[in-house]
Order: sequence, then C-alpha cells, then structure tokens
Amino acid sequence: MKYLSLITVLATAALPVSPAADSLPADTSAMEDIIGMAEEMVEILTHTADVLDTVTDKNSADVAAAALAPLKERAKAIQAATMGMEKMDDATKERVMQTLLPLFSSLGQRMDDIMQRLEANDFYGSEALKQFMSDN
Repeated sequence: MKYLSLITVLATAALPVSPAADSLPADTSAMEDIIGMAEEMVEILTHTADVLDTVTDKNSADVAAAALAPLKERAKAIQAATMGMEKMDDATKERVMQTLLPLFSSLGQRMDDIMQRLEANDFYGSEALKQFMSDN
C-alpha cells in the first residue's frame, strides 16, 4: 500500500541512489529540518495508526477515513518539502539516519499489522477507507 511508504519518505529522501559528486557539506540546519519533518511525520503516522486501531466495523471505518483525510495533505506537503535534500554529504546522511531509523522502525511494524488486519477484513466493507488507504 502507498500509505505505508510514507513511513520511509523522509528516510529515503535523505539518501541518494548513488553517491553524488556535488554533495552538500554537513549542514546542521538542513539536518535539523529533515529530522523535524521526520518527527512530524511520525506524529502523523502514529495518529493514523491510533485512528485505524479503532476500526472494528463499517461505521468506524468510514469515520476513520474521514478523520484521516486532513492528515494526508500534511504528509504530502512534508514529502514535497524533502525534495532536493538528497544531496547531503555522507556524514550528514549518517547522522540523520541514526536519528530517523529508530523513529520509524516500530511504527513500520505497527502499520504493517494494522494493514494486514484491515485487508483481512476487507476494510470492514468501507469503500471510503479502502480508497483512502489505496490512494495513500
């Protein structure tokens, strides 16, 4: 599901596919910006997981889809804000990753478990929740 990929958006945005010759030098403010956005993303995804944990039937699934809609836009804005930050030097990337990986590791497993439950129950018959999760 696309929604689960939000967990790694910030972490992977900080890592180029291959080392860039024109990497930016260690920049504390850029690193702090990425970490700040990652922390906000963790808050969004934690709230998302909390809301999805309440889904037990069609009505609660529809309510969850409506409640989560505003979070989707903020998550997309964070993703867009990370564009262009991939040209960090290796030392900065390492420091960022040491901070981000612990933030996202347990959250990733929690979201995987939630998605398995939702999919196993066909999103409790809620087309709204199914659409929301497949779009995001």
